[in-house]
Amino acid sequence: EQGSYRMVATFTEVVAPELIAWVEPATGVHTTGTLTEVDDGTEVVIHQRHVPEPMRSAEARAGFLSSLDKLEAHLGRFADRFHATLSRELESEIGAGH
Repeated sequence: EQGSYRMVATFTEVVAPELIAWVEPATGVHTTGTLTEVDDGTEVVIHQRHVPEPMRSAEARAGFLSSLDKLEAHLGRFADRFHATLSRELESEIGAGH
């Protein structure tokens, strides 16, 4: 099912570009995401603590995983644009004799 879910959270830690953590006051869930550069991109590992029982169901888990899939697709569009821009800049530099 398509839709949106508004999340209100407070960031508790940000260590650019490797870690982001937040807490959701409405649920008490603490989430930590670590980002690690790997050969073919970035590995994202999500850890959650204090997850209420209703949010542990198979349906809730599927919804959370679909959100990560959407995030990956969204970020992929930026990566495609970044690579295209970088390629054009390199072509310009090569063409200008730099």
